[in-house]
Amino acid sequence: MCCGVLREPRRRGLFGAAGVGCPLRHDAYGALGYPLVSTFLKHAGLDRFIGCSYGAQHQVSSEVLDLVTTYGEEEQARLAKSMPQKKITLCLDETFPAAGQCLVAMEPVSGFLLLESYRKRRDADTWNSAIESATKGLDVVVKQVTSDEVKALIRHAKDQNARHSPDLFHVQQEITRALGRPMALPVRSAKQALVESVSNLENQEDAKRIYEKGPRRPGRPAAFDKHIVDAGDRVTRDQVAFETVRAQQARYTAALHGVSDQYHPYVLETGAPRTSEMLAGELHERFSEFDELATRIDLSDKRVAKLNKARGVVPKMVATLAFYHQQVTTLVQAQELPQDLEALLVETWIPAAYLLGAAPKARTVVRRDQLWERARTMMSAHKADWERLTLKEQKRLDALARECAEIFQRSSSCGEGRNGGLALAEHAGRQLPEKKLRGLTVVHNYAIRRATGITAAERFFGAAPSDLFDWMQTRFSGVPRPAQRRFQPKNEIPLLCQ
Repeated sequence: MCCGVLREPRRRGLFGAAGVGCPLRHDAYGALGYPLVSTFLKHAGLDRFIGCSYGAQHQVSSEVLDLVTTYGEEEQARLAKSMPQKKITLCLDETFPAAGQCLVAMEPVSGFLLLESYRKRRDADTWNSAIESATKGLDVVVKQVTSDEVKALIRHAKDQNARHSPDLFHVQQEITRALGRPMALPVRSAKQALVESVSNLENQEDAKRIYEKGPRRPGRPAAFDKHIVDAGDRVTRDQVAFETVRAQQARYTAALHGVSDQYHPYVLETGAPRTSEMLAGELHERFSEFDELATRIDLSDKRVAKLNKARGVVPKMVATLAFYHQQVTTLVQAQELPQDLEALLVETWIPAAYLLGAAPKARTVVRRDQLWERARTMMSAHKADWERLTLKEQKRLDALARECAEIFQRSSSCGEGRNGGLALAEHAGRQLPEKKLRGLTVVHNYAIRRATGITAAERFFGAAPSDLFDWMQTRFSGVPRPAQRRFQPKNEIPLLCQ
């Protein structure tokens, strides 16, 4: 009965827009729309007990949406009372449905949406008031904001006394906008030229075989051997040209992946700490490769500007890495651990925890398995030192290692993914009003579970929320009863003699 939570009705009859046709036609309904629910109830024989009209189903959907919103407000207030203080990072972004611009703020570690609301403006003051309202009653301190380089978001982070960290996604996006197409087009053209030259060579060889098979025509034969040699030379030239441009594209792709692989606080292959000086040198090498490729293909000024825009974010990336190591040092020293235990935590357990968190985000399965194996190897090498600790100390240090590893948040891709989901929801329903948006936010936070069976709310608050369906069952007023059927006399055709 709660199908309408995720979808507003499409104003169509049960038999399509014109009221004619098959009642099960797929183009007559939208996913989870009222007409489809009504048709299901009728075919199931439940229309005698449940109201199937448009008005009845709209009433159910409206009540369910109100209950979902109320549930989210009550659960957040209840869970916030026992929530320990948290220092969090927020990933901020905007999306633009037809109803207006929507501000989105997500805590990336748990995936909890603190803010998803329509606002008339998206300047720093609007963000300040929106985040203040979203965190009211929550014992959280925003220590870092990860987003693109929008001035309003940078100003908002400054107003909140939080660190603004650049978003890796937008850096790579600018590089791709600058070099992606100029690198891909020559490969496509060279491949097409190679295909044509190979086809021409095959045609020349076929022509010679046909001529030799006979019967021969009168006159001097064509210079088949010369044509074949010329066609072979052309294939060789096109093959070399194709390999050249493909090698250039491979260099570009490797450099682009290198920006991502090296923007980590630890070397992924070894788990050793990556200093800000190391990162600055590595990123300088990557952008030097981009500059060399840009010079070789004579990149336009407009595309060079995009590349320079991405280059301008590099100092902020380096500063963010330095900020991470400074935060880790502060957290670890505050624990006042013995020197050997502090060294074990900094050199082994925190890097291993970071690699375990980075593994699921790896580009390939092979890369993911390599990161997992490296983390396990690092921990196994110090297994004896770990087992000497008490269970309480192990839990404490494990939680501290995870907390330190989660400080480094280099991308707001979780918010970008959420924006894509909202765009699909709007496309499916042709609209995304504020009431439905609030319902979708609650469902994301309290109902959707990962493979581990844990919701975003449980990861954020540290306690499991009440079951949404059970909570609604006790408060739902019930499905509407169908209207009383009216007696309709049969139309009898009178006899002509009457």
